[in-house]
Amino acid sequence: MIKKMILFFLLVYFSFASCLGQKLECNCENGEKPLFKIIEEEQVRIIACGNLESSQTINKIFVLNPIVIDCKMDTTILDYPYDETNKFIMTFNNHILQIASTKIVLIGDDWKYDLAKDNIQSITLSNRDIRVSKNNNVFQPPTLTEKQKQDLTNLCNSLKEYIKSPKEFYPFDEKSIYMLYMGALNDHKQSIYLLKNLSNLFDVDGAIAETIREINF
Repeated sequence: MIKKMILFFLLVYFSFASCLGQKLECNCENGEKPLFKIIEEEQVRIIACGNLESSQTINKIFVLNPIVIDCKMDTTILDYPYDETNKFIMTFNNHILQIASTKIVLIGDDWKYDLAKDNIQSITLSNRDIRVSKNNNVFQPPTLTEKQKQDLTNLCNSLKEYIKSPKEFYPFDEKSIYMLYMGALNDHKQSIYLLKNLSNLFDVDGAIAETIREINF
């Protein structure tokens, strides 16, 4: 009888110890490893998932469709809509996870494509409470150089030569739309007028029309 009681208590003890030693398992929905983890009491509490595009540093990456999951509650904290063209910048510093949507911009005299942060949300864990900030708009358009201003004036003057009745197809490529957009963000009057009236002044094909929708000016 005593031996049976001892065996019973040993089984209870090892079962309890086993439960204490278990770690909270948490994975992304696609089975891939999390991009970042926030740890709570030596267990994974929050994970960040998404389609990794590229890495700038260990703590700064570009992703598509970022998703943040609360492992303890098995719930989704943030889930950004999937868009093959809209990249997000994800950073992780001092246990704070930041996710920033981006806008395509052109910078420098050579009008090089770049990504600028648009809206940022932060996820932190404090006293077991998950805090998600509101969307904070931080977008600042690049300032035009003198050469860019001259390039825009030349572009606008060239476009005016194509304005006819009946309307002609838009004569330039998608990058010229972004050039006009950069001008409009810097209060370049000719750029603003042309960009606002582009579909009235020209026939726009699929690629140009899509670019106009993307900038959403």
